[in-house]
Amino acid sequence: RARVNKLPEFLNEMMKGMEPISGKYVILDDIPEFYNMSNFKLGEKVKVFDGEGLFLHEMTLQTSLAESNLVGNVYFANYSVWIGRAVDYYLYSTWPKLYMDENFNSEFVCTKCRIDHLGEAMPFDTINVRMFLKEQYDNGLVISYEIYANGDKRLAVASQSLLWLKRDDQLKPSIEKVPEVLINKVLKKTQKC
Repeated sequence: RARVNKLPEFLNEMMKGMEPISGKYVILDDIPEFYNMSNFKLGEKVKVFDGEGLFLHEMTLQTSLAESNLVGNVYFANYSVWIGRAVDYYLYSTWPKLYMDENFNSEFVCTKCRIDHLGEAMPFDTINVRMFLKEQYDNGLVISYEIYANGDKRLAVASQSLLWLKRDDQLKPSIEKVPEVLINKVLKKTQKC
C-alpha cells in the first residue's frame, strides 16, 4: 500500500516559483517577411543522385556522460548537433573560405531538417555520421544522413535542406544560386573517395 506525503516546504516553494505567471506575457515582434517559409525556395532541381545519394563524408564522434540523462541514454537532441558538426566540417574542409574569409558574406542556411530516430545511443558509444548528397538545386542542396553507433547499430536517418543566401551590408539576406566553384569542389572531392 502506498502512502502520499506532503511535499517538503522548500520543494513546494520551488515548484510554485516555476508555475506560469498568469496575465504576464510578452508580445514578440513579427518575424521579418523574408523568413516566411514560402520564401525559402531551393529553385529548379538540377540533379537527383540515385540510391542513398552521393557519399560525401563520414565523421566519427565519441559520446560521454555529458550528452546523457539520468536514465543513461544520450539525448535525441544531440543527433541534430552531430549533423550540424558533420556538415560544417565537410563544408569547411571542402571550401574553407565559407568560414574563414571575413569579407565573404554568403552561407548555407538550413531551411528544413527531419530526423527519424531508430535507436538510442549510450554514453561512450562511437558515433558515425555518414553524409550523402541526395539532390542538387539551383539555390541549394538536400543532404541525407545515416547515424550509427559502434559501426553497426543504426540510430537515425535524417534529411536536411540547405539554402544558399547572400547578405548585403545591412545583413539583409537574399537567395542566390549555389556557386559553381563550390559544386565543382564537392563533386571533385567525392570522386577522390
